[in-house]
Amino acid sequence: MKIWRLWLLSGALVACGEADDVSVIPLNDASADAEDAVIAIKDGSADAEDAEIAVEDGSADAEDAAIAVEDASADAEDAAIAIEDGSADAEDAEIVIEDGAADAEDAEIVIEEDSEVWEDSEIVIEDGSADAEDAEIVIEEDSEVWEDAEIVIEDGSLDAEDGSITDVDGSEDDDPRAPCAEWRLLNDQALLSTLNRRLHDDYLPIDLDEDPSGDRNRYDAARFLMYQLSWVTNPDYDDRGGAECIYTGDFYNYEQGSKPSSEAMNCEHVWPKSGMNPNERSALRKHQEADLLMIRPVGTRVNNCRSNNPFGEVVTVLKDEFEPALYGKNAQQMIVFEPRDEVKGDVARIMFYFATRWALDLSAMEEPVLRAWADLDPVDDEERLYQDAVAEIQGNRNPFIDCPGLEKNVQDFGNFSGASNNANLPMP
Repeated sequence: MKIWRLWLLSGALVACGEADDVSVIPLNDASADAEDAVIAIKDGSADAEDAEIAVEDGSADAEDAAIAVEDASADAEDAAIAIEDGSADAEDAEIVIEDGAADAEDAEIVIEEDSEVWEDSEIVIEDGSADAEDAEIVIEEDSEVWEDAEIVIEDGSLDAEDGSITDVDGSEDDDPRAPCAEWRLLNDQALLSTLNRRLHDDYLPIDLDEDPSGDRNRYDAARFLMYQLSWVTNPDYDDRGGAECIYTGDFYNYEQGSKPSSEAMNCEHVWPKSGMNPNERSALRKHQEADLLMIRPVGTRVNNCRSNNPFGEVVTVLKDEFEPALYGKNAQQMIVFEPRDEVKGDVARIMFYFATRWALDLSAMEEPVLRAWADLDPVDDEERLYQDAVAEIQGNRNPFIDCPGLEKNVQDFGNFSGASNNANLPMP
C-alpha cells in the first residue's frame, strides 16, 4: 500500500482542466468507458464546510479522469478530495495544486494507491500564498516501481517557514554541500549551463612541480595525485596498500607516496582523450586530460583493451580474459567495452560530469546505456569518499554524485557553451 498525503494549510484546490469546458456528471458514475470523465465543483457558498468528493475508480479505461475543484468560499475549511485508484492504466494521472487562498486551512488530498504502474505520477505544488506556513508533504513509499515519480514545489511565499518534505522511503540523500533542490528545478540546457558555471568557478588547478628536466607537466602531476588519492580512499588500505582497477576490481599493490609499475597499472581516461579538445597543446586539452574527477587507476592490459572504445552492453563476447569486464559487440554489432556491474554507475556519473564540466557531446549511442547503468548502480560510499578527497585538491565536485538522479533532468548532454576556455585556464 502506497500512501501520499498532502496537507496545505492555505490553498484553494484546482486540478487539471477547466470545468467550464466540460459537462458535469454525477458522482456515482462507474462506467468503464468514462475515459474523459470530469467532476467539477464551483463552490461560492459560505456553508460548504464539510463538502467532500469521493471517487472510487476500478475501471481500466478511466485513464484521463480528472477532478477539478474551484473553491471561492472562505469557509470550506474541511473540503477534501479522496482518490482510491486500483486501476492498472492510470499511468499518467496528475494532480496540480495551485494555492493562492488564505482560508482553506484544512484542505487535504489523500491518494491511496495499490497499483504498481503509476510510474509517471506527478504532484506539483505552486505556492504563492503568504499564509502556508505549515505546508507539509509526507511521502510513505516502499515500492520500487515509482521510477519516475516527481514532486516539485515552486514556492514564492515569504511565510512558508515550516514547509517540509519528509521522505520515508529511504531514497538517496542529496549532499548538503550542493544546492540540489535548486538544481532540480532546472532542466536541459539551463541546468547544464548552471552546472558548468559552478564547476568552472569552483575549479582549482593543481599545483605543478618541475620534473628533473625542468618541465611542468599537468597530466603527470594529476596521474601521481590520482594514485595517492586511490591509495588513501581504498577501504582496505590499513591491510593492503594499493588500488583497484576500476573496470575489473583486480588489486595492485604499491607503496604510499609512489606509483605502480606502468607494466602493471596505468591511468585510465574514462572519457577517452580522442573525445577531448583536439588541440593537444591547448590549455583546454591539458586541463581536460588531467581532471582528477575523471581519471582512474586501471590494469595496463585492460586499459589497452578498452582503448577509446565506447561503453555498451556486450552481447557477443570477443575477449573474456578481463572478466567481469567484457570486450565485444553490442546488439547493433558495434565494438563496445562493458565494465563490471559494481562500477557501471560510477562510470556513467563520470561521463555525465565530464560532458557537463567541459561542454562536450555525449555520444547518442552511449547515453541511453549510461543512464540505465546509473540506475542499476546507485551512488555508494566509495564514490563519495573519492570525490571528497579530490575536492580538497581540485575544488569542484561531481553534481551527479552529490545529487543522485540529476541526469534525469537532462534530455541530451551536449550542445551548449562552456565557461572554461584557453584564455581563462593557466598553462601548461
